[in-house]
Amino acid sequence: AFIWKKLGTDCQNQPEVHAITQALRAAAHIAAPALIIKAEAIVGPNQLVGYLGQGEHAGKVSEIAYHNSLMVQIWSAFAAQDARLMEIALSRFGTVPTTAAWGTYIRCHDDIGWAIDDTDAHYTGVNGHDHRMFLADYYTGRFYGSPARGVDFMIDEASGERRTSGSAAALAGVQQAARVGDLRALAPAIDRYMCGYAMVFGFGGIPLLYMGDELGLTNDYSYQEVPEHADDNRWMHRPQMPWDLTKAPADSVAGRVLAIIKRLGEVKAAVPSLHSAVGTKVEVPEHPALVLFSRRHAAGNFVGVFSFSPQPQTLSVSALQHRGINRVFDL
Repeated sequence: AFIWKKLGTDCQNQPEVHAITQALRAAAHIAAPALIIKAEAIVGPNQLVGYLGQGEHAGKVSEIAYHNSLMVQIWSAFAAQDARLMEIALSRFGTVPTTAAWGTYIRCHDDIGWAIDDTDAHYTGVNGHDHRMFLADYYTGRFYGSPARGVDFMIDEASGERRTSGSAAALAGVQQAARVGDLRALAPAIDRYMCGYAMVFGFGGIPLLYMGDELGLTNDYSYQEVPEHADDNRWMHRPQMPWDLTKAPADSVAGRVLAIIKRLGEVKAAVPSLHSAVGTKVEVPEHPALVLFSRRHAAGNFVGVFSFSPQPQTLSVSALQHRGINRVFDL
């Protein structure tokens, strides 16, 4: 994002950056036509789409960029059981060229920085700082009733805000439920995990699976025994891959999670409206605990319906019909 610096600016989306990237891509594609260029640009929503190409650079720069905001908003909505902030935050992203795609994920190899924009939070009646503190407390298990078992990372001494390390299974509550043998808590935790990944696969782009997430791997605390890793707790979600778990029984956590991930992949590959070239509109319909991902395609429209509440929710058929779904069936 910052390969060109200019005094008096934030050095983001400078035209020289895109000119350089366009030239690099053109030269590289002569030698290696199948090469894909990824924009390593962790910047704000208003800035990010430019690195995939807009205006004169549309379709001529990077093909892939990380959708960091999607990850943050998924976890935020689960903790708050409210999708209104997600709707506002994700609406800020401009149109992506049809030759480009998001890399979508709920966890990566690094910590989660709670990138909640103060203005977005204000629109939902929430204080941005307070919400970031809430998320950090919730996903480290400090918040009463939270099933998450993440760990603080990079605490800001002035504000108290901090980032969070931990595997997706630990953050979703799968780790805690499995550890104590609480079967009543395990089922909704796996549902939460499944819902998060259904959003990743249903948003569009290229779903990314990190560090054994296809098996629901939990935090690996053995990193503390490795001198080179002991002072960086992000290694708890960078485990050695236990390949034997790919053959785990179907009713085990690993077996259940793997079946879910495989099914999501099959659906994504089979449904034209889930192609990366199709844009996604994020909407909160009739209840803040529900969110819809609407995607329109000539072969058939798609609406992903996701609930962040542990309680049953109701969605009217008219809400689907309004979004181009006349014949409803569950993929």
